[in-house]
Amino acid sequence: MVFKLKRSSKKRGLFVLSLDGVPFTFLKEQMSKGILPYMKRLFEEGGFRRMNSVLPPISSVAWSSYMTGKNPAGHNIFGFIDRDPMSLKLFVPTGFNMKCKTIWERWSEEGKRVVVMNVPVTSPPRPINGILISGFLAPSIDKAVYPPSFIPVLKEWGYQIDVDVQRARVDRRFFLEDLKRTTQMRLKAAEWLMDQEDWDFFHLHIMGTDRINHYLWRRWEDGDPYFSPAFEEYYKSIDQFIGLSLIPFLESRKDTALMIMSDHGFCRLKKEVFLNTWLKDRGFLNLKSDRAKSVEDIEPNTKAYSLIPGRIYINLKGREPEGIVDPDKGYKALLENLKAGLLQLKDKETGERLIQAVYLRDEVYKGPYINQAPDMIALPENGYDIKGNVDQTDLVQETDMEGMHTFDDAFLFIRDHEIRADAFSILDITPTLMTLLGLHPYHDLDGHSLI
Repeated sequence: MVFKLKRSSKKRGLFVLSLDGVPFTFLKEQMSKGILPYMKRLFEEGGFRRMNSVLPPISSVAWSSYMTGKNPAGHNIFGFIDRDPMSLKLFVPTGFNMKCKTIWERWSEEGKRVVVMNVPVTSPPRPINGILISGFLAPSIDKAVYPPSFIPVLKEWGYQIDVDVQRARVDRRFFLEDLKRTTQMRLKAAEWLMDQEDWDFFHLHIMGTDRINHYLWRRWEDGDPYFSPAFEEYYKSIDQFIGLSLIPFLESRKDTALMIMSDHGFCRLKKEVFLNTWLKDRGFLNLKSDRAKSVEDIEPNTKAYSLIPGRIYINLKGREPEGIVDPDKGYKALLENLKAGLLQLKDKETGERLIQAVYLRDEVYKGPYINQAPDMIALPENGYDIKGNVDQTDLVQETDMEGMHTFDDAFLFIRDHEIRADAFSILDITPTLMTLLGLHPYHDLDGHSLI
């Protein structure tokens, strides 16, 4: 691909720092306690607001919506796991499955110089006018970087794409050291690129905030004598990067706007919920054997099945390989039946509701890839994380994970600007970015500029 310019002739720039999975309410509390002094001071210089995510509120879907300005039916990333409707084979969606251009691809074609670091679903890296380092779905550094000539530099630094998430589940102390090392190298690489590249747009993504929230949120809330202080120290290190590195650097670029944001909120995880267990118990889902491991093993007489997190698909004639539900006759009635049942689900031990809302496909999605979308989405109550396993016997179970995503508690900060909306979502970020860069938002974006 040939771009118009290698370096931009325009001065206006934009820096985006994204902190994956950091809640608005959490930041407000920590700033009020004096734990994040640099952010507290900075956030008084602009609009700091609560923001909604997407449905389902997971990183791969949210950041795909951010980087394209489209809802999932416009970019084709619907979850961390997806299925081929003609075979029910499961796969992990990556950049291969994204069906539209990202904003940095479009800006590259218009001559803007961009640097993108660690954003999810940027693997495999697509050519841009600048440098792109993929996020956690990249299999290795060798397959994570554009242009490839930058790979040896990252290797020499000891750059790491992500922490070892499997070992983190069983060794929290190792996880903390791994997280510290990974984040420090990410920030070191960012500082070098900020200074050495002549960029118009720079996006630095910190995945470690999501990781530490998943693995240590409960211990932090409970005041664990070792992990709670370590949890806060990690956030202090991000705060210090903002106050001691990022802001002083941007002071030398008076023409550069600043946005800091997250993609979803977080809360304490109480239990995991297995919707396929409920579907089995109600006779909607039938499996070929007791040893079935995934929805690939459903029987033809199945009416519905679920994928993580809370996405429910109808075994539809003409779409699924052995679909039995007629889209013109029994489809709508089945959806209403499922919705009513889901909204009545409770934790038998506590009496708490499990599902706070259920959305039908047409209420959430619009775009050319809507046929790949789930037929409905169950949004859980905070504390109850929905899983897609088919081999569980209990509806609700304990888990070794400690935090879970929430839909309505992401955050957005824009320096020197008031955010002109009472309620908004991550879909509104792309047109806002374009306004900050002095550009007219593209006509095909789903959201609206917030400034």
